[in-house]
Amino acid sequence: SKTTQARAVGQQRARRRQYAKPLGLLPNALPQSLFPAKAAPARRLSRAIHNYSGRDCLSLAVNCSALAEGVLESELFGHGKGSCTGAYARKGGRFELTADGTLFLVELGQMSASLQAKLLRVLQGWTFERVGGTHTLHSKARIVAAINRDLKGMIANGDFRENLYYRLNVVHIDLPPWRERLQDLPALTRHLLKKINARQHTRAC
Repeated sequence: SKTTQARAVGQQRARRRQYAKPLGLLPNALPQSLFPAKAAPARRLSRAIHNYSGRDCLSLAVNCSALAEGVLESELFGHGKGSCTGAYARKGGRFELTADGTLFLVELGQMSASLQAKLLRVLQGWTFERVGGTHTLHSKARIVAAINRDLKGMIANGDFRENLYYRLNVVHIDLPPWRERLQDLPALTRHLLKKINARQHTRAC
């Protein structure tokens, strides 16, 4: 099956089992996942989860730290015509566009309290409205998040909603940097060479 074909490259058995966990849960239509990791490896894992999920929908990404609060709100939930400066036409947000697909959020800890509340509403009831809109929309997008901050510390300081954290943290995966996985470099090199040879019809080794 597609699920069993997805695997992690490396020698650490515990690490491979950890990576296989979310893929093994895909048939159960896992709604949310939280991966405290650097954005690049988490994005690749997000794509793998989406590709092997059987969801015939989009997989999109949003960098929460790169956008001002109002722009981020519009990117996530969309906006109605004339609802804000520059809103010359209605725009669908990422939740609307992904529908039942996968939404990858980078630096979720950068969200303001008001946006955290709106995200929680989507995760609790699968409903939201565009900025300046009154029509209720529905989305069951799977959330995959890359977090560089200590969310538990932020919860203790009142900077992040505890109920949102537990809504998101369905599957927790630690993606360590390569400096902590040096023993996996030979396996990764072989894996990449195999892919390059297959693509270019060569026999590099």
